[in-house]
Amino acid sequence: MNNMAVCNYIVGVLGAVIGGLIMQAAAAFPLEFTENGPGPGFWPFSLGAVLGAVSVLLLLYTFINKTDLHGVKVQLSSTGNKRVYLMMGFVVLFCVLISILGFYPAAALMI
Repeated sequence: MNNMAVCNYIVGVLGAVIGGLIMQAAAAFPLEFTENGPGPGFWPFSLGAVLGAVSVLLLLYTFINKTDLHGVKVQLSSTGNKRVYLMMGFVVLFCVLISILGFYPAAALMI
């Protein structure tokens, strides 16, 4: 499980699924352009599409280079990764605080 190919496959599939879910949720809002600019669903839909496309590219890259990537070991408990996990926790906490306190108090606490 600790080789780069397996990790890339997991991240690629999760990214594609999350991108698809973002696109599905954004499609509930108007996407078309008006005289005031794009509809409220345009940018979230675009970001979901980009996430899905980049995830598919990661899967294709991993499939093409799977023999090289099987030799690359991933150390999930390194110091750099622990910092990333900490920041991910802060982002989750921020999202929870938004639903409890509202955006401005949560943003002030996050900053």
